[in-house]
Amino acid sequence: MADTKQRQPHAAALRSGWIESYKPHAGLLMLYLIAGILSAAVVVLSVQLRTEFIDVVLEDSGAKKAILELLLQNLIVVFGIRFFFPALQSHWESVILQRMSLKLERQAAEKKCTIAWACHEDAGVQDTMELIKDIPNQMWLYFKGIGDIISAAVSTAGVFYLMMQLGIAFVAFLFLLLIPVAYCSIRAATAYYDTWQRTAKLRRYSDYERDLLMDKEYATERILFAYTPFFLRRWERDYQQVRSLSLQEELKGSQQMQISGIAFCLYIAVLIFVLVHRLECGQITAGYAVSLISVFPTLANQMVITLSSEINQIARARRAIAAWMEFQALNDEEGAFDLPQQGTDVSEIVFCGISFRYPNTEKWVLKDINLRFERGQHYAIVGENGAGKSTLIKLLLGLYQATEGEILIDRININAIPRGQLRGMVTALFQDHQRYYTTVAESIGIGDIHRVYDRSCIEDSAAQAEIHQRIEAMPQGYDTPLGSMHAGGIELSGGEWQKLAVSRLIVSPCPVKILDEPTAAMDPMFEYELYQEFHKIMEGRTTISISHRLASCRAADYVYVLDCGSVLEQGTHEQLMEDGQLYCTMYTTQRDMYR
Repeated sequence: MADTKQRQPHAAALRSGWIESYKPHAGLLMLYLIAGILSAAVVVLSVQLRTEFIDVVLEDSGAKKAILELLLQNLIVVFGIRFFFPALQSHWESVILQRMSLKLERQAAEKKCTIAWACHEDAGVQDTMELIKDIPNQMWLYFKGIGDIISAAVSTAGVFYLMMQLGIAFVAFLFLLLIPVAYCSIRAATAYYDTWQRTAKLRRYSDYERDLLMDKEYATERILFAYTPFFLRRWERDYQQVRSLSLQEELKGSQQMQISGIAFCLYIAVLIFVLVHRLECGQITAGYAVSLISVFPTLANQMVITLSSEINQIARARRAIAAWMEFQALNDEEGAFDLPQQGTDVSEIVFCGISFRYPNTEKWVLKDINLRFERGQHYAIVGENGAGKSTLIKLLLGLYQATEGEILIDRININAIPRGQLRGMVTALFQDHQRYYTTVAESIGIGDIHRVYDRSCIEDSAAQAEIHQRIEAMPQGYDTPLGSMHAGGIELSGGEWQKLAVSRLIVSPCPVKILDEPTAAMDPMFEYELYQEFHKIMEGRTTISISHRLASCRAADYVYVLDCGSVLEQGTHEQLMEDGQLYCTMYTTQRDMYR
């Protein structure tokens, strides 16, 4: 059984993962951090320069040279605070975020391709993927928050030092005010992220409903059924529920921070009163008093707004990064990126007592299945909806692992066959095949990635799928882009897309090919002819077809009939018709419908 559970990483693994994520950008990150620290240091320097300037002006109005020098120094400091260092940080922030986005989004794409296919159907894994959608930005905000706090700490420490003239009690009390600010910020961030985590499933629903209203894929039925108001109300309900829960936590955190802000403002009021009193008594200079008062807005911003905001953001980002590390810790499939190995032959495939049920469920989808597929034979698997036909095929493709029993390919357990080798043995075309908005040639050629640009093979497979003439009539032939997203791109009909997909299957060199309801959009006559032609093309190889239209089974050498997850009947078309059981009933009913 494929393990879809997440391995919970230890704290050391989390730290190691963070370091690895930041390491490629270490140089730029250090430059950003240094610029922030220098900017903070300049804030402290500005207090001293402003103090000296005011005192010189008041004490000696004739000292023009000293006044001009101090004025120039103040202008340089203000320029550094207001423009130079912030501009540097803004530039490096853009560069770092761009590089981190490219690297992390690539890692996310690669990881999604390496985890077991069953993981994509696990609700818990889907929720984790929802939490890491914005991981590049969260990674950056985590580092930025730490850097901004360090910068704020530098400037705050400098101001604390300058305030020592007023007495240690004032500085100590101001430092104590930081404790409730930090506590409220962490508590608010934790509560907000917990809410964000709880609403992951609801946000997935909301995003899906939004796609129904906006994506081109649903445009035809959206217009035909006029369901926009229906899903708009549902999307609005789910979206408002998510926002309402998140807003409640934000308001709670805001109220707590307002209390801290009020306490800080009261402290500033007392401090201004003390400054004025000390100035009147001659204990401090006018320059010192004015400069210190002028820096209070910056100090208040750093202690209440910056500190609370950054601590809040760090706490949120840390949880998102933890989810990222949990996602990275998901079990990988060995050989996930291995290309199909060519030239592999398959003599027989045997299902020995195969039973299967989905994770966390009790219902058996398949129970004690025993089948045999021999080289060069053409097989059909039929049965009513829910009989387990597609699940059987996904087990053979290695997308699922059997709960009980084993699948043997030439007497080797399928789980012991390397992924690349298995991909070179068996391939399939499903009813819900993909539409690739590339050129026509590429859309077919990816069926054999080794020969994706082999035009002769591509044209030959298209001819066998009876779509070559249609392609030749396109504006650029096989180089025509598909889909309206491209300039000059064209849209195909449902049947044409399916013929293109059949071409993709034909071009594949795999000795075993599976067709799982791939011709649903085609007329019954063409489907019958296609299966006949396909079996000729696959002469000497093995084909397995699944179809609800049983007329195609007449071209098969052997038929398996599934019912409720078990093999009910098996034999040739003629034998099953003579038996007069389920297959005969289904076939006769369909035949009568087409008369």
